[in-house]
Amino acid sequence: MISDTNHRLTELPNPEDVDLIITCGDILPHEIPVEELNKPIFGVYGNHDNGSYLEELGAVNLHLKVVELNGLKFGGFESCINYKPQEKSPVKLYTQEEVDELLKNFPPVDVFVAHSPPFGLLDIPGDHVHTGFFAFKDYLDRHHPKIFLCGHSGENDEIELNGTKIYRTEGYRILDI
Repeated sequence: MISDTNHRLTELPNPEDVDLIITCGDILPHEIPVEELNKPIFGVYGNHDNGSYLEELGAVNLHLKVVELNGLKFGGFESCINYKPQEKSPVKLYTQEEVDELLKNFPPVDVFVAHSPPFGLLDIPGDHVHTGFFAFKDYLDRHHPKIFLCGHSGENDEIELNGTKIYRTEGYRILDI
């Protein structure tokens, strides 16, 4: 899992230990070790991304999509809370209400990949830009995915909520899903 980094990864995992690369956004395309690991890439864009590198790398953009791999369903949501004029961001920024509407009928998945965290869970209280989405918390309460992955705010951390493991990553980490 790769998120919110600003340098090429120097300590790469053994390719034998990796089945899938997942990005939660806010990275540069050259930061993903595509050739070295030679694995499928799933991801979503963060609020600082250019909005095109996933497709350029042949990655699966999970934003509002469900994709199955090895019997697991993956889905996702890009970006973060709307905090600046849209014309200044290559990736859409969302209001709480927009995310509520977009996720209202989103189907259950095993692994939910997002840039922002759920509201009140690994977000940064009092920091509007790094506030999580209420709709993510509602989604967790309704569908109980096995794993929720995010970046956007702070360093590596993890919590559990009603059986869902929530991981926030800055840089990269290897997870056993």
